Amino acid sequence: KEYIRFDNEKGKEKEERVSAFEDDPIAILKADHQGVLQTLDLIEDQILRRDINGLWIAIAKVENEIVLHSIRKEEGVLFPLLEKIYPMSGMHIEIIKEDHRELLAVLHSIRDSMRESDIPDNVLHSALSNLRSHIRKEDDEFFEMIDHYLDAENKKILLEGMDSAEKSHVV
Repeated sequence: KEYIRFDNEKGKEKEERVSAFEDDPIAILKADHQGVLQTLDLIEDQILRRDINGLWIAIAKVENEIVLHSIRKEEGVLFPLLEKIYPMSGMHIEIIKEDHRELLAVLHSIRDSMRESDIPDNVLHSALSNLRSHIRKEDDEFFEMIDHYLDAENKKILLEGMDSAEKSHVV
C-alpha cells in the first residue's frame, strides 16, 4: 500500500509515493496534514496575487481534504476506535469534532462570499491560521497522546478503515 505525500515547491505540487507509512496510521494522518498545509501555502500566495479563480479551486480542495481526512478518516474510523480502547479520549474527540465543523463552515462561507468576486482577506487569513493551529494541535498533542494506545491489531483495524474511507470517498 502506498500513500501520497505532497511537497509544494513554488506553487507546484509534486507527488512522492510513501510506503514507509504503510503500517503506521498516525504517520499517514500526519502526512495527510502535510498535504493540507501545502495547499494552505498555495492559498496564501493566491490571496497576494488576488487570484480568485485559483482560490476558489484551492479552497474547494481543502474542503475536500478536510472531509476525507477529518470527517471520514478521523471521525468515521479513528474516533470510534479510540472511544472503545481509550474511554478518556471522549472530551478531546468532541473538541476536535467541533473544530472540524467550524473550519468547514468558515471555508464554505468564504467561498459563498467569493461568488460576489470578493476575497474576504481577514476571514480567510483567520481561517488559515485556525486550520494551521488545529493541525499543529492534532499532530503535536492529540496524535502523540493516542499513539501508544494503538497496538498492532488496532493499527490494522484503523488502516483498513482508513483505506476503505479513501476508496469510497467521492471528490
